[in-house]
Amino acid sequence: MMAQLNLSEAQQEQMRTIRQQARQQSQALREAGDRAGMRALRRSTREQVRAVLTPEQRAQAQQLRQAQHEQMFERRMTHITERLQLSAQQAQQVRSILSHAHTQRRAIMEQARLDETPPREAFEALRTNTRAQLSTVLTEEQLAALGEMRRHHRRGRGEPHGRRGQRGPRAPQ
Repeated sequence: MMAQLNLSEAQQEQMRTIRQQARQQSQALREAGDRAGMRALRRSTREQVRAVLTPEQRAQAQQLRQAQHEQMFERRMTHITERLQLSAQQAQQVRSILSHAHTQRRAIMEQARLDETPPREAFEALRTNTRAQLSTVLTEEQLAALGEMRRHHRRGRGEPHGRRGQRGPRAPQ
């Protein structure tokens, strides 16, 4: 995304410094198990990055993030539709349920950011509600397959050195 924002040399250097400092602080916080510190670091880093960008670049970054989210959602829907062999009507209903859940998830995250409170209970209620809605649309076999897809997805994120850790060392910047 940063390449698409046409950053000046000075902005690129500021971004590198911000990322490097955040990476170092993140490592120390992760080792200490300081989740609140990690949230504060993410917030601080996000604010520092915003301060480096011009208003036009901030707007463009927001548009790029939105486009990324939409592409991810479409890939997810295609995958779910194919794996579960959904009918056109089921696919439309699942899309509506998951889209609504995504909107609610973003609202919960935003509220948690403002309140600085963990959104765990709100997320659990949303998950329960979403599963209940999906159970009215999908067959038992499809629900089981969806559950297996979720477990498989979580395994990829839950490993100590998940996807990110397998990339290898970063190139010098």
